[in-house]
Amino acid sequence: MAMFGRILVASDLSPASEALVDCLGFLKGVGTEEVVLAHVIYVSLKYPYIGETEEAVAQLAAPRLEEQRRRLEAAGFRVTTAMPVGVPHVELDRLADEHKADLLVVGSRGWSMAEEVLLRGVANEVIRHARHPVLVVRMQIVEDEGWRRCEVACRDPFARVLYPTDFSDTAERAFVYVERIVSAGCRAVELLHVEDRARLAERPTEVPAVDWARLRRMEERLRDLGVTAVSISEPSGSPTALILERARSGGDTLIVMGSQGRGFIQEVFLGSVSHNVVRHALIPVLLIPAAR
Repeated sequence: MAMFGRILVASDLSPASEALVDCLGFLKGVGTEEVVLAHVIYVSLKYPYIGETEEAVAQLAAPRLEEQRRRLEAAGFRVTTAMPVGVPHVELDRLADEHKADLLVVGSRGWSMAEEVLLRGVANEVIRHARHPVLVVRMQIVEDEGWRRCEVACRDPFARVLYPTDFSDTAERAFVYVERIVSAGCRAVELLHVEDRARLAERPTEVPAVDWARLRRMEERLRDLGVTAVSISEPSGSPTALILERARSGGDTLIVMGSQGRGFIQEVFLGSVSHNVVRHALIPVLLIPAAR
C-alpha cells in the first residue's frame, strides 16, 4: 500500500499555487496516484469588496482551477477537483476525511517579501488544526530580469531527511513515516535529538546515555531498511534554533517531525517547536499529528 496514495492539495489559485502544482511530481516516488485539488471559497475574507455572490466567485475561479487540474493530469496524476464554500482549514479537513486522503499539501511563502506575513491564511490554520499529515512546501520569490516569480524552494524533498525527535509518542509516529520514506528510496537520514537542559541538570550522566541508546536503535533500524548514510546529533539548547541550523548546514531536503511533542518550557510563549520550525525552515516540512 502506498504511503501517500491519495493526497489533498490546497490551492488559492495564486502564482504560488501554480508553482506548487507544477512541482508535485516528486510525490510519484512515494506512490501518489490520486490528487484532490481543492480551492475553498471564503467570500468574507478573500473577496471582501467585490460584492459578488458565491456562484459568481465560483465561476471566476473555475477556469483557473481547471487549468491546474490539467497540469496535474499531464504529470500523471488522477485528479478530482473540489470548490467548497466555508472556512478553509475546516473545509480542507472535511475533504481530507471525505476522500480518505493520506496527506494534505499546502504551500507557504516566508520572510522573503516584506509585505508577506509568514504562513498567513490557509497554511497557518491547516497546521494548527490538521488531523492528517501535512506537507508544507516552501515557496520562494525569485527576481528574474526585473520580474518577480514564485518557485519551489526544494525540488527533491526525499533526497535527505532530517528527523528531529523528543522521543514522544507523536515523534514515534513521525519515525514510521521516515521508515516509509526510506523504503521508497531515500538513502540519507539525519537523526537529531536536542537535549532538554532541565533534564540534563537533574540527571547529567543518565539522560545522555539513555537518549543515545534510543538514537542508535533508530540508526540500526534505518540501516536495516537500506539507508547508507545516517548521522546523529545530540546537542542541547533551543530546539527550534538547533533544528533550523541543522537543516541549513546539513544539506537536508525535508524535515519530518511530530506536530506536537513533550514541549519545552522556554518556548511555550512562542508556540510549539514544530510550528516554529515550519515558520522559518527553508525546506519542506512534513508534520505528523498526534493520534486522536
